[in-house]
Amino acid sequence: MKHKFTFYIDPDDILGDNAQFDHSESHHISAVLRISSGEKVTAADGQGNRYEIRLEERVDDCWNGKIINKAIHEPEAPLSLAVSLPCLREDRWQTALEACCEMGVSQVWLVDYDNSLSKWTKTRIEKAHRKAIEILKQSGGSYLTAIEGPTSIYDMILNVNFSEIWVAHPSGKLLSSISKQAALVIGPEGDLSDREQEALIKAGSKLFTLGSRRLRSEIAVVVAISQAALKFETE
Repeated sequence: MKHKFTFYIDPDDILGDNAQFDHSESHHISAVLRISSGEKVTAADGQGNRYEIRLEERVDDCWNGKIINKAIHEPEAPLSLAVSLPCLREDRWQTALEACCEMGVSQVWLVDYDNSLSKWTKTRIEKAHRKAIEILKQSGGSYLTAIEGPTSIYDMILNVNFSEIWVAHPSGKLLSSISKQAALVIGPEGDLSDREQEALIKAGSKLFTLGSRRLRSEIAVVVAISQAALKFETE
């Protein structure tokens, strides 16, 4: 069965039954896939909706089209969780981000921890946003993982109303249950600082384990969201 490609269209670029793709998507449509005027394409707006759009004309190298059909494809994020993501050396953080986006995590918070060995730079942040859109398209989803931050863990837990907060820690137990809109906190390679641990305790966080072995942070994220996904599926 031939794969049907899904493009991304920003909700702000939809007006009534008219839609306009940005330069990046327009280039992909024309230069990569060789799709031309009059042909139909499928697009997702990152808010759960999917569209069938007939291409009409290019204006300033951006494709304009007419919306033929709109349907709700994903009424909510497949994995309604927020995940704190430390910046990791080189591009190792991408492994964790890709897992979150492919699993359909609703939010990824880019956190600069006290003991982080790397920090979130403008280049890395922009790359994270592009990566989220890229994965939305290749995964066939319609709900875009929101990339938030960068921020500190203090501001994250103080300014966002999570249903509950779970912190990965060796003394914890396997996730017995987890509610939607909860936050999963994964520390950096240098571990959480004493001050960060105190702040999380004051916020009423709970501890969960990732197993008996010490995991790299990017692998810890994968194991954590896998535990959460399994609990959501069995409840």
